Amino acid sequence: MRKKQRSSIIFRVALILFCLVLFSSHLSSGILAKYKIEGTGSNTAKVAQPDITVASAQSAPTIAADGSATYTFTVTNSGETAVSYSLLVSFETGTLSSDDVDLAFSNVKLDGVSGTYDSSSYAFVFADLGALEPDADPASHTLTFDTNDFVITDSSITNSNNSYKTIKVLITAKAVQID
Repeated sequence: MRKKQRSSIIFRVALILFCLVLFSSHLSSGILAKYKIEGTGSNTAKVAQPDITVASAQSAPTIAADGSATYTFTVTNSGETAVSYSLLVSFETGTLSSDDVDLAFSNVKLDGVSGTYDSSSYAFVFADLGALEPDADPASHTLTFDTNDFVITDSSITNSNNSYKTIKVLITAKAVQID
C-alpha cells in the first residue's frame, strides 16, 4: 500500500509541475517573444506606353506658284519611354465633286529625303527617323512635294483636268519602344 501511495504522490506532484510549467510558459511567452513577423504584398507591373502626337500649325500645305508644296509639322513623345519612330504620309483631295480621293504626288520628300512609296497603302514611308525621348522638345519636319505631277490612285475616278480644291496631308506615326 505504501507503493501505491508513493506512486500516487509522485503522479500528483508531476501533474502539478506540469500545470505550473504550462501556466508559466504562457505568461513568459509575451515577455520572450518581443518581435512579431507579418507580411503582405502584391506583385504588379506597369507597362510604359508611348504617346506620340503629330501636330501642325498649318491646316493645309502651302502651295507656291510653281506647284511645289510644303507642309511643316512636329512629332512629340508624351509617353513614359524613349521610342524610335517612322512616319507614313498619304494624301487626299476634295475633288470638284467633294469626294475624298487618294493621290500620289511626285518628288515627295521629308526633310530633303525621299520616302519609299507603298502602293498597297498609297502612302510614302519614312522609316527610322530617330529616337524621341519622353517629354523632350518636339522633332520638327518639313514635307515637300510637287502638286503639278500627281496620280489619282483610284482608277474608278476620272477627272479630265486633274483639278482639285484642297489637299489633305494624312500622317500616321509608328513608334517602337527603345530597350
